[in-house]
Amino acid sequence: MARKHLLFAAVLVGCATARPPVPLHEFHNGFWTNLHDALYNEAHGPDESGHPVIKPLVLTGDDRRIWGEAVQAYRATIGGKEYTRDRELLVALDVVARVDAGADLASVELRPEVLDALRRAAPIYRANSWPEVRRMNEQFIADAKRAVAAHGERVARRLSEIFRDPWPRPARIDVVRYAMWAGAYTRVDLRTGLPKTIMASGEEGNRARLLEIVFHEPSHAIVGPNQGTVMKAINARCRTPRDFWHVLLFYSVGEAVKEELGPSYVPYAEAGGLWKIPSWGKSKSVLEATWKPYIEGRRSFEDGVGDICAQFPPAPVP
Repeated sequence: MARKHLLFAAVLVGCATARPPVPLHEFHNGFWTNLHDALYNEAHGPDESGHPVIKPLVLTGDDRRIWGEAVQAYRATIGGKEYTRDRELLVALDVVARVDAGADLASVELRPEVLDALRRAAPIYRANSWPEVRRMNEQFIADAKRAVAAHGERVARRLSEIFRDPWPRPARIDVVRYAMWAGAYTRVDLRTGLPKTIMASGEEGNRARLLEIVFHEPSHAIVGPNQGTVMKAINARCRTPRDFWHVLLFYSVGEAVKEELGPSYVPYAEAGGLWKIPSWGKSKSVLEATWKPYIEGRRSFEDGVGDICAQFPPAPVP
């Protein structure tokens, strides 16, 4: 009887100390991150095609003046810079995320002009835009969580098999309205190696291909121009076009999600017309002939890399 009691106690201790599994994603819907997104996009201006990314707030009186001054402050400081190429912009994202988590706005490290713009614009944004944006983001997050709950573990496992690197969990995704012209972008935390993604709930392509985009963006942590098992193996043997790594990322995640959802699924790059870009279409044709047999298990990883590199010049000798 004593032994049974000891065994039962051991089980209780084990249950109490067992850690819950690390989630695939962490979704966030922060006020300050969204305010920063709105000011940055309005200040930044049109996208690469000349089309406006953001519809400016329709305001009157003092609200119009104060909001305009906040946008101008962004335009004069960080609004003309580009994610993900500028360190100050990336730092700003971490700063506003800390404020959303409870840090005092006055204690964060931002340019005084940017800090003042955020502080003055906050009541206007909260009253005129945030309720609608918050609801839109909440719906996006709810839909994403359902998709991940239904398919996420299998997709993550499949991508780990293809890329030969573990899925970087938890992948942080901050949901905003715009996320500049790209609709989503990712930076990698240099301390942890984990991805931090900004993703637009207002982007139609994101909503239509939700499962794919919430796996594509964090995969930037394991597939990059010079990072991750796949591109390191390719770069050691040949010189590929500048954007080849991104084509490979789009193609691989699209194929993995298509395996999960069925043959009728149209991957993001195809639906969005990315394969119509001449250089991307050419690289996609190479992957169809060389990488797809590896994904489907008909060629080994080493053979897949070799097949790719047979199409490009050899890497320079160190």
